[in-house]
Amino acid sequence: MRISKDIKYKCEQKEILNKILNEIGIMKDKLIISRNELETDKFKEIMNNNYEKIRIYYKITNWNSVKRGMEKELNILKNICRYNGIIIDKIQRKKTVEDKRINHVLYKFNIPEELNIN
Repeated sequence: MRISKDIKYKCEQKEILNKILNEIGIMKDKLIISRNELETDKFKEIMNNNYEKIRIYYKITNWNSVKRGMEKELNILKNICRYNGIIIDKIQRKKTVEDKRINHVLYKFNIPEELNIN
């Protein structure tokens, strides 16, 4: 019988999660990040540098976001978080500046205490 990845690689999965969250600036005292920060080349580079490890340690074949091209990195981050029990709330703020509507999107990471994120 084959052992599933979530049992076999549990420690490696948590290490990858911690590494990615630390690199994008999510910590116990900073749980909110703007969408603009997640659309930068730095974020895409972080996700692409960790993609091979993500592919090895997570069962990503079931994730439609990997198959789609748009916002692939952000969707992979969301899937990793969801897989580890982290709920991400999307907060939208709309305001009008000089007759232009501006959408500002924030993501709040609700991290369970048992994950021990730095």
